[in-house]
Amino acid sequence: MIRTTLPRLIAIQLALLGIAACTVEEPARAPAETAARHVPAPVDAPGGETVPAATAPLVEQVSVTASPTVDAERTVDDATEPTETTPEPLPDDLVAAGRRAWAEGDRARAAMLLEAAVERGEADDYDRYLLGLAYWKTGRLDQAEAVLVDLAWSMDGFVGAPLNLARVRLDRGDVKGAQDAVERALAIAPDAADVLNVLGRVHLARGDLDAAADAFRRAMEADPANPWPANNLGYVHLIVGEARKASGLFEQAVAADPGLAVAWHNLALAREQAGDLPGARDAARTAAELRGEERDLATLARLEALVPAGAAPDAVAEAAPDADTDASAQVVALGRTDGGDE
Repeated sequence: MIRTTLPRLIAIQLALLGIAACTVEEPARAPAETAARHVPAPVDAPGGETVPAATAPLVEQVSVTASPTVDAERTVDDATEPTETTPEPLPDDLVAAGRRAWAEGDRARAAMLLEAAVERGEADDYDRYLLGLAYWKTGRLDQAEAVLVDLAWSMDGFVGAPLNLARVRLDRGDVKGAQDAVERALAIAPDAADVLNVLGRVHLARGDLDAAADAFRRAMEADPANPWPANNLGYVHLIVGEARKASGLFEQAVAADPGLAVAWHNLALAREQAGDLPGARDAARTAAELRGEERDLATLARLEALVPAGAAPDAVAEAAPDADTDASAQVVALGRTDGGDE
């Protein structure tokens, strides 16, 4: 059971104000073909296709034999005449093009094409689902929710729609709505690691650390290769000052996915709190190399300043806070500066 004192609990509640959407999962992947019998599998992206370029406006050529005065006047007149560019024609098969854009990672183009497919009446439920994801990934949360909320209860047996609806609502700060959506997902796939992980995020946003930790543990058991539940459980331990436990969980996360920059950054913070400044610096350096966001660079610069070149670990450990002690003040600061990172 996650135990904490009243002052620390107050600090944690303050920290949670900055971490309500802190455990964002990896980008949603299109569901497998077996997710729902009536949902078609995504189309594999063919290689080498190019998007038709916009047609350039025709420019009148100026005769080299004309007088300089006439040439100058005609050039000015031509330049002031409005020109129009021909808009890029939509492909005949909007659905295939939209799915291909999604598979290639072009979320904005996928949204544009699938939106047109819906307007033409050519899209099925799966295409509308991808449209909802494309809206989400391009920051159009209201539109994403409007699409996914209908599909979450109409696509029988398909967990992707309610699961991602819960994620969208967490991003919008709608914790109650996220809870409703994740309960729908649990009714479909009660033992799925992704569902349990989002359930943990909902509990975390509600401030129920014990329930959050339990959900993250169950998610780890369901899919040990998934790095996100380990990262998120580590975050729970870190915000209550259990730095050594947090470090071990973040190490599990980066072992499962060495490219997960967020877990490396969290590992740096946990090692710092546990007193391992050289190890913290090394983890921060990896996060900076993988992602290079301002927070990564700031953490690395701070830790490099704390670790003198060539210093032995024992020589710098005194500068770090004790592990697994009351770190309420540090927890509040962590929630403010790194809340969107976990």
